Amino acid sequence: MIEKLRHRGPDSSDTFVDEHFALSSAILRTYQQQNFIYNESRDVLLAGDGKLFSTEELREELLKAGHTIETEDSLELIVHGYEEYGTDIFDKLNGAFAVVLYDLE
Repeated sequence: MIEKLRHRGPDSSDTFVDEHFALSSAILRTYQQQNFIYNESRDVLLAGDGKLFSTEELREELLKAGHTIETEDSLELIVHGYEEYGTDIFDKLNGAFAVVLYDLE
């Protein structure tokens, strides 16, 4: 199936598969972006596209809570925010984005 989408993201593609779920991502790399973003313990997975706006306050909250933020991709904040706030993280976000979150727990 990912081969049918390759024209949408010729720069990078990746696939995640476990016993319950399969997800593929194909991206056109316009900035430092990853196909999948994980939390520190690699038990929450995010695939998505877009940008969050005004992230400084959320970034600081998450750093103070002990999260390690590894990239400049604003979508990484959703992974760590989900760990911290659950699905309520989406009430804190402002941006243009679409994501899939997979909690492996």
